[in-house]
Amino acid sequence: MTFIIYNYINHEVVCQEMLLDNFTYKDWYKNIYLLSSHWQAFADYARSVINQCQICGSKSNLQVHHRHYNSLFCETLSDIQLLCKTCHFYLA
Repeated sequence: MTFIIYNYINHEVVCQEMLLDNFTYKDWYKNIYLLSSHWQAFADYARSVINQCQICGSKSNLQVHHRHYNSLFCETLSDIQLLCKTCHFYLA
């Protein structure tokens, strides 16, 4: 399976094609997308702006949760929820 990977390098989008024969979409999402520089930067930004669980208000163990997967690589704050680890566990 071939995946197109986008990363932000020096404020430019760099597109890389990766051939991953034994990867499923779920593998790609967990092992590549969530570790990408784009996602790490966006997740850090979301934590700094929202700064608390959007369900219970906790400020510890915050995780960024996708509401949907239609906007990977171009997420906005409306595409995600910031959740504490406990709320994220119960939501998923």
